[in-house]
Amino acid sequence: PIAILASCSLLILSLVLTPLSDVAYRQFLEERKSNININLQAGEFGQKLGEWLVYVQKSGSDNNVYENIVLLSLAKSGKENRGLIFAKEAEISNSNGTMEVILKDGKVYRKPNENIEQIHFEQLILRNAIDSLDKSHIGVMEYWKRAFYSNGRQEKTKRNLSMSILLSLFPVISLFYYPLLGIKNPRYQKNYTILQAMAVIGIFYALMYLCASYIPFIGSVLLPIVWIISGYWLYRHYIGRFY
Repeated sequence: PIAILASCSLLILSLVLTPLSDVAYRQFLEERKSNININLQAGEFGQKLGEWLVYVQKSGSDNNVYENIVLLSLAKSGKENRGLIFAKEAEISNSNGTMEVILKDGKVYRKPNENIEQIHFEQLILRNAIDSLDKSHIGVMEYWKRAFYSNGRQEKTKRNLSMSILLSLFPVISLFYYPLLGIKNPRYQKNYTILQAMAVIGIFYALMYLCASYIPFIGSVLLPIVWIISGYWLYRHYIGRFY
């Protein structure tokens, strides 16, 4: 009964409360990203705005206005998308997670081929959506359903689902290991119970990780069967025939 209670508690914690906590955390990050204030420091290097590395020489009278700004593209999709922008004035704002930079009186340098292009502009507007957390407003069922169809988080969700199930079942499927490790005759046997228990738990965690990483769905069924059969055989061989 204690093992069943422990497994049920772990199932509720792993399959219900943990997803709810993760969703709540992602919703919090989504809200913070949409309301974040952009604050650049004049004269400092290494500041980033989305995929742009930014340097400003001077801050204007308004908090979101800067003078003599330099932007270097950090786009990874190809060299042709990289560029360097100089502008005498820039106004930067964040509207619901979309960063908007209004540049005035500047030049763009880019290299689409062997030559370098120079483009002069009076006003240039750059918009860059801050990375959003896709489908953060979901319930528990929708959270785990992502393990069964193609999406960006499928592999991670499959692994987490498998590990949650296996870890929750551990108290029940280890029933035969309790008497195997717990029944000792101190007159004839050395008591290495703690070390043996650590070894059993370590082996299970290693197998659980391997199954969840490589065969998550099959492993969620196969490992409990193999584990409980192995425990029963060890119990019958080392304990059952003597006690």
